[in-house]
Amino acid sequence: MDLKNIENKEHLKTKVAEMLSEYNDLFIKLIDDPSEYKRGALLYYWLRDYKNYIKSEADFSPNYYPSFKKGALVNVNLGFNIGSEMGGLHYALVIKDSNRKSPNLVIIPLTSLKPNKDISRLRPTDLYLGEELYYKIQGKFEALKVSMPTEIELLRAAIKSHPDNAEAEHIKQKLNDLEKKIILLAKTKKKLSSLKHGSICVLNQIRTISKMRLIDPKDKYDVLYGLRLSNANLTKIENKIIELYANQELDMRK
Repeated sequence: MDLKNIENKEHLKTKVAEMLSEYNDLFIKLIDDPSEYKRGALLYYWLRDYKNYIKSEADFSPNYYPSFKKGALVNVNLGFNIGSEMGGLHYALVIKDSNRKSPNLVIIPLTSLKPNKDISRLRPTDLYLGEELYYKIQGKFEALKVSMPTEIELLRAAIKSHPDNAEAEHIKQKLNDLEKKIILLAKTKKKLSSLKHGSICVLNQIRTISKMRLIDPKDKYDVLYGLRLSNANLTKIENKIIELYANQELDMRK
């Protein structure tokens, strides 16, 4: 039976009710098992986020996002992972230019190097990038920490001086957005500490994602706005991709 056919609407309603009951049983099982509790929480987060994506998809426009050049650093929500897929929130590297009209990004996820991890024992598909990501984000964080409170005070002063100005509503919205960014900035600081030992480019996880999955940057006030990996590290990544995939394909053609 094709549940996509509207003639089967009532049957679909029944199936949805059955699935929701199964989800409820699964959540109870995961949450009550200490060894599976985290998976239960992650599944909740992903279902919640996916629901929000569906609700906002019709109104989504990539025109409100920056354009992204090859090498741009982003933070994305990869969702709930299956098996060894990477999931959740991750820094990532854009590996193909994407203008404001394009709804997608081609990315390579990044992960942090654990303190006790020997970089000489990484998997063949992992590439160590050093501490460049940490220092770039740290520098941008410190700059925003100074500039954003100053701009917030200027906007508050502008509203007080001209409360009935035609631009007042626009200024209030901008002020509200900046105040939210201040809160996010504190969260970025917490996550930043995980990068201080260096970052790893996970080359077997290359994928195309919707810009709806972007957490940062969405505008010029975000920490990652304008940040780009060095040409030296980009060249290392390109050479590794050729080694892993292009050379293998050439061998298969022989």
